Amino acid sequence: LNINLEAQVYSGEAESADDSNVDLIVNCTGASGGQVVRLGNVGGKFLEWNMININDAGTYQLDIAYYSNANLINLNIQVNGGTAVTATITKVGFCATLTTHTTTVELASGINTIRFSNIDGIQAPFVDKITISETTANIPVTSISVSGDAGTTSVEEFSTLQMVATVLPADATNSAVDWTVTNGTGLASITNDGLLVADKAGTITVSATAKDGT
Repeated sequence: LNINLEAQVYSGEAESADDSNVDLIVNCTGASGGQVVRLGNVGGKFLEWNMININDAGTYQLDIAYYSNANLINLNIQVNGGTAVTATITKVGFCATLTTHTTTVELASGINTIRFSNIDGIQAPFVDKITISETTANIPVTSISVSGDAGTTSVEEFSTLQMVATVLPADATNSAVDWTVTNGTGLASITNDGLLVADKAGTITVSATAKDGT
């Protein structure tokens, strides 16, 4: 599933989370609020944001700003008291190289809770902040019909004809197409913009393929 980032609906600093039991709060010049929170590798540490107000239930994008210099970094992510999902976090070094781990979460309409916790014996990242944004599902192309300009189905030798691709649904996320020609008894070529160039009289086949991979 491809997702497109839309409006930000919530942002929370780790050092000012609504509830927490953390290993250490560390000054970090690269952090958005000047500090990051270390959960460490001793079990029982957590960060919790429990006043996340969402208008519409659905799938949301969760971005976690962090850094860590450990080779193995895991973080448990729990939403509204449900089953914790373990995220494997990429090593990125120290404070100057903060990066973002992106995942999706299912949120309810109203007040939601997101809790991060560590796993005993495995290093958790230094967390800077979380950002929650709306997401929208990618709308794929379902069909393409090809025609000549004004419905034209023939063109004189050594002339040109603009081809037209009608893409459905009309609100497809990516409606761009790739043009190709299959020569039969005739010969022709086609530009990236769908302009057909007739090189030899006969029949050919013009095709348009969706750029979204469908």
